[in-house]
Amino acid sequence: MRGKDAVKAKNVQWLADNEVHSAETVGPFVSPDYFALLHTFDWTRRATGERVKMSELALYTVAGGKIVREEFLYGA
Repeated sequence: MRGKDAVKAKNVQWLADNEVHSAETVGPFVSPDYFALLHTFDWTRRATGERVKMSELALYTVAGGKIVREEFLYGA
């Protein structure tokens, strides 16, 4: 996806589809061209009632003072 509006729409849809019980963020961990955040979530999928707990590492690439790419890494 591209642009702030697309990213915001993705998050609005995710929040509409899920009930969040808790969320925690650790970081940022920074370097000149990147920063990373570790997110831990506990939520329930509204459609199925399935409760999910997970962590993800969000890696953001920065160029010209703007985030130009986001990647999400998950444990196996």
